[in-house]
This record gives sequence, structure tokens and C-alpha cells, in this order.
Amino acid sequence: NWICKWDGSYGMPSSESNFVFSPPLKMSRCGVVCSKKDTWEPTESDENFVDSINSVIDLLEEAQGESDSGDIIGHGDESSGKWLPIAIQWTSDDDGDLTPDNFLQKIGAHSQLRKNVQVWKLNDAKEYESDEDESDDDNDGDEDYEDSKSFLEKSMKTFFSDRKSFIFFCCGDGKLNPVPLFAVAKICDGLVAGFIGGVIYT
Repeated sequence: NWICKWDGSYGMPSSESNFVFSPPLKMSRCGVVCSKKDTWEPTESDENFVDSINSVIDLLEEAQGESDSGDIIGHGDESSGKWLPIAIQWTSDDDGDLTPDNFLQKIGAHSQLRKNVQVWKLNDAKEYESDEDESDDDNDGDEDYEDSKSFLEKSMKTFFSDRKSFIFFCCGDGKLNPVPLFAVAKICDGLVAGFIGGVIYT
């Protein structure tokens, strides 16, 4: 559920003029977040699209296999938000260049989200620094957690390095919780795909 701050209600946006995404994003039967018109079921989709989407799913599953927290987003998240695969049909003639604003417009994001965008960069491995007074046993769990996050982000960086128009950003910070977060690129002709998540900031 979303907690809307921009209208002062601190409740779930639920009207035609007060929403997060309109129409709401949905999840296909194969576990991919998509728009209302995109289904991404293997029997109903272009073969190139399916192969490209499967490569995103494989990357996420590889991270999940590394650790129970392998799909955790991090980045200051005060919860345990996880990445999910997302795929959106995209044509340059109709949708323009892949930018945060064009992407948000494509998926029907509220104007408050489009006005509050922060572009990020994928991190390399986040170094773990422990206090000398702490025992190694006290740090093992946190170190594993940081390693799992850095594994996914390093994998993302490799995966997206040769993709066109990669964008990594959050939107709506201070306007709602969780704050939507996207890491997407043009991964084949006619398709933008990657990862979506939500982080909680207070």
C-alpha cells in the first residue's frame, strides 16, 4: 500500500485525480510488473521480448540464489524492499528517448512523482567497515547482507553496461512511501525492461 503525503491525507491514493500510477501497474502471471496493456505471458508475447525478459528474471534469480537477501534493494531503505522485474513496450516514435520523465509518463505516474526525480548510479561493492572493538562474529551477518546487495548491483552494472539508454532513479521522495525506484534500459527493439522496487524513507 502507498502512503500519500502530497495531499496531506497520509492514506492510500484512491481517486481519479489522486493516484500513484493510472492505470495501476499490474503483475503478469509469470511475475513481471507491467502496464495494463502488456501481459508478457510466454504464449502471448514476441519471442525476442520473452527471451529479453527472461534474462532479467535470470539475473534476479541468480542474486536470490546467492543469499536470502540477494534481492534486497538497500540504498537507505528502512524496510526490506525487494527488486521485481518490470517490462514495458517502448517505441521511440511514440514514446521518445528513454528518460526518467518519459518513462514515468509512459507508465502513468502522477505528476508529483514526475516533479520529484533523483537520478542515481549503480554502486560497485559497498565496503564493509567494522569497529575495532566489535568481534568478527558480530559482523558476519551484516557483511553477508552487504555482500548480497553488492552482488546484485554489480550484476546489474554488467548486465546494463551494453544496453541503450540505461536509467536508474527514484521518484516521489518526500511525497509518498514507499518511494518507487527503477533500474531499466532498452534491452531489445520495442522493449524497456529491468527492475522496479520501493524504498521507505522517513
